[in-house]
Amino acid sequence: MKISKAFISVLFLGLIAIGGVLLYTMWQKELDRQDTLNANLDSTSALLPPIQANVTKAQADLAAAQAKVIAAQANLQAYKAKFPTPPPIAAIQSIDYGEKLFILAANNTLNLTEFHASEPESKTIDKIKYQKTTMVIVVSGPIERINDFVGNLETGSAYLTATIDSVNIKFYTEFDTELSAVPPPDATITISLMALEG
Repeated sequence: MKISKAFISVLFLGLIAIGGVLLYTMWQKELDRQDTLNANLDSTSALLPPIQANVTKAQADLAAAQAKVIAAQANLQAYKAKFPTPPPIAAIQSIDYGEKLFILAANNTLNLTEFHASEPESKTIDKIKYQKTTMVIVVSGPIERINDFVGNLETGSAYLTATIDSVNIKFYTEFDTELSAVPPPDATITISLMALEG
């Protein structure tokens, strides 16, 4: 049986056509895949600037928090340096309270700008002798943070032997050029610390 040249030519052309269709289909799929990858790359690139901005803001917030902690530690060291060596028992306890107050203020994102503690004085209640120390602290920051700070003083287990005598809050209305804003309110808080005489 002889195969004609025409049949071979048609068969050859058919194979070429099928191969061309297959190649075109593969090329089209590759183009679609490339378009999808480009679209994904564009959407991912669009997400990068906000993420970088958030990272930058988080780094700035961390630096600000670290600066506040360093300032609080410096204030605490200055406060500790005021006590005689060795300090009386009530003074030791007031140092401990002072450290806790600095930490509590920092946790509430407040600035503890002043801290004063009186010399311990002896006080007798129901024939029991106590030492009483009065501490006056000044914190500044948003009013809701000041409220949280006072609430933590009233309910915190670290302050069971202390009572809050007074809280005076001062609000500012004049623009401060150094701050480029109206200063946040500050609160002067008077606390009495009682300790058994030993």
